[in-house]
Amino acid sequence: ELKEEKTKYLREIPEEDREVFESANQFYFEGRRELRLKNYSRALDLFRKALMLYPAHSKSNYYVKVTQEFMKQESEREMKLGRRMLEQKRYSEAIRHFDEVVNLNARELDSKIVKEAQKWRAIAEKERSRVIKE
Repeated sequence: ELKEEKTKYLREIPEEDREVFESANQFYFEGRRELRLKNYSRALDLFRKALMLYPAHSKSNYYVKVTQEFMKQESEREMKLGRRMLEQKRYSEAIRHFDEVVNLNARELDSKIVKEAQKWRAIAEKERSRVIKE
């Protein structure tokens, strides 16, 4: 049944595009695997590679959006946790959460959320070193 559906799906792809489509599909499936593993940046790269090869790859297009949304939600969650740890004077834990925001967005280091995480990380570092010196 699944094979029959795949064949039907492939029939919609013009013969001359099938090879390129299959290559794009490999990137798509690798992207799905990375997404399941929560390797968002890698997943995003793979979906984008699929789209570079075959711009009409609708599943990759959809998963670019899904992955970006996951990254945004996870970044916001980590940012909140970092701020909470900072308020509780748990500086090392706060730093770890802010670092996670930077790691999640490693491909977009100029983004607003990365700059914010770096700012809060610097505050946490400063507070931690002040406490250690006392």
